Amino acid sequence: MAFVSPGIAASTGGIPMAIAASAMAVVTILTVFFICRILFVAFAIMRIQTHQDLQKAVIPLVVAGAKFLQIAKYNRRHWVAP
Repeated sequence: MAFVSPGIAASTGGIPMAIAASAMAVVTILTVFFICRILFVAFAIMRIQTHQDLQKAVIPLVVAGAKFLQIAKYNRRHWVAP
């Protein structure tokens, strides 16, 4: 997946391409954020001592995973071919 800046997209494809490039930038940033969160929680799971700690770690992991899948699903539906 190539990343195109909104300025280049606007000069080559007009306003709709600039909007699509901006949306892809936001989706990319959110995807990286959720991947980092999933990794952070995964490392926290390795340090678990009690069952209560396990519950505190797994619930955010499931929520972050669900949000990541939701973004990926949205990204697939609204993908604009370069």
